[in-house]
Amino acid sequence: YHLILEKKWFSKDIVLVGTGNIAEKIVQEISANQESGFIVQALIGSTPPGFNHENIPLVASLKELATC
Repeated sequence: YHLILEKKWFSKDIVLVGTGNIAEKIVQEISANQESGFIVQALIGSTPPGFNHENIPLVASLKELATC
């Protein structure tokens, strides 16, 4: 079990649309529950988040995300 979590064999990359309070709560929940397998790869929004988004890039659109 720990090997599976460590190697992230069943992880799912996700992109969050939005940078507000709900996005913040989702990022916090995913960070607190790493065994869920979800990994936030990017935030999409035109307003900088009001929370520390650590190593999660912020892009303005899906088009911009495609160039990352």
